[in-house]
Amino acid sequence: MTSTENLTKHIEALEEKRLSVFFHMQEIASELNGRLYNYNMYVGISAIIVLLSTLLFKDVDIFIVLWSKIFAIISMIIAFVQHLHVLDRNSTKMYENIRTIYKSYDDEYVVLRKFNSGEINEELIRQYYIDKSKELDRYSYNITTPDWFTWIALSLLIASIILLTLA
Repeated sequence: MTSTENLTKHIEALEEKRLSVFFHMQEIASELNGRLYNYNMYVGISAIIVLLSTLLFKDVDIFIVLWSKIFAIISMIIAFVQHLHVLDRNSTKMYENIRTIYKSYDDEYVVLRKFNSGEINEELIRQYYIDKSKELDRYSYNITTPDWFTWIALSLLIASIILLTLA
């Protein structure tokens, strides 16, 4: 294999790594969208429960209705806070990853320009591509949210619905 073919192999490997990170970001965005939809649904259902229990049981001062409202409001708050937490943490991380990938294109342009002018040799540019490829490995991540918050919000929402039906 000639040195040009070897260098081309490293360039293609880095480009494949960049594309895989972009596709991973797309998968994460899709999963993030699904989770945010669920949190919005919890908030909406909780608001409907509070509204219905207020309208339907306006004259009745039942302890069960009060606890139903309390559970629904707590569920709404947990879901809303989870929504903000997931959106903030993961969108920031995705932005940093994409910014790093674009910066790697700029770095690559500078390195190739130096290589073409003879400032650096082929071994250094090969090492650059190997290092950049390893660096991009750390940019794949999964959405990090404590699922037990989601289960608490959902459990409170279900408890609120059950209490409301008992009233």
